[in-house]
Amino acid sequence: MLETNAIMAAYRGWHNLEKPNNIDIIDFDLVPPVKPEVFQSREEVLDRIQLLHSNVKSTDSQEEFIKAKLNASTYYLRALMGEDIPYDEYVENITGIKPQLIPDEEIRRQKTTMDNLLHEVGYRREKETFEVFSSRIRITRNEAEREAKRCEETLIPIELQSLTLGNIEFPHEIRLEEERDYWMGWTSTTPEGLLLLRYNFHPMHSWFKGDMEFLTLHEVGGHFVQATLLKARIAKGEVNPVIGITTVQEPHTFVGEGTADAISYFLPEVENALSPLGLLAREQRAIRDYVQNNAHIWINQGRNPDELV
Repeated sequence: MLETNAIMAAYRGWHNLEKPNNIDIIDFDLVPPVKPEVFQSREEVLDRIQLLHSNVKSTDSQEEFIKAKLNASTYYLRALMGEDIPYDEYVENITGIKPQLIPDEEIRRQKTTMDNLLHEVGYRREKETFEVFSSRIRITRNEAEREAKRCEETLIPIELQSLTLGNIEFPHEIRLEEERDYWMGWTSTTPEGLLLLRYNFHPMHSWFKGDMEFLTLHEVGGHFVQATLLKARIAKGEVNPVIGITTVQEPHTFVGEGTADAISYFLPEVENALSPLGLLAREQRAIRDYVQNNAHIWINQGRNPDELV
């Protein structure tokens, strides 16, 4: 029998243990409270999760996913504890996907897409530098905040109507923060279980026209819609509650990020509602992910970082 409450208690206890280290284990917490298990060390957490993992029989697809989730957590814990795990093995066990290089022809195709969009939004290499063009489309924090509100009011209803989800509601809190980290938008839940959307305006990040269109679709139209639907299915007894406690280090995240990125590609009504700069922001992130994917693989294969740059 699946130890549902024990697994949820273990994740909440692990989350509490990592708080002093400024590491968040739980991303979305979409189920009623369960008393956290108390741990004194990561070693205790690892032993507990390994035991819970060994007890899952995988008699259906949900249990199979939960077993993969627990397995991913053991790999993340081992990495936190300093173990040197081979890159390919680590990525496959965290995400469920073997790391693969993006072919050169796909990157060239994406560069052509970018060049066409840059031309459409008015960039001419022979007339101005890219730095000048970038400064023309850069927006301030206040402008980005106003754009976020506008995009939620215009793009999200189009998406929901296209998905026949017109009655769905997901009230959420928006916070503007300055955190020295890679992310520009991040969704999660508060300790009270409320949906939370954070935008990062640390000086290391530059915000441009069109960014908020893409991020609104990704964070609100992707993660919040998915979380709301998942929570409803858990409440109906259709989905095991363990799946409603999501972490950043599990296959759920890999699938969720891809789904959030792909919304406008699969919904023509949404894609048609994007401005040329919104399309540019979308395609720029695609090529960024392609290049970073290959860079991560090459660096972990031992290639010279200077050569890659």
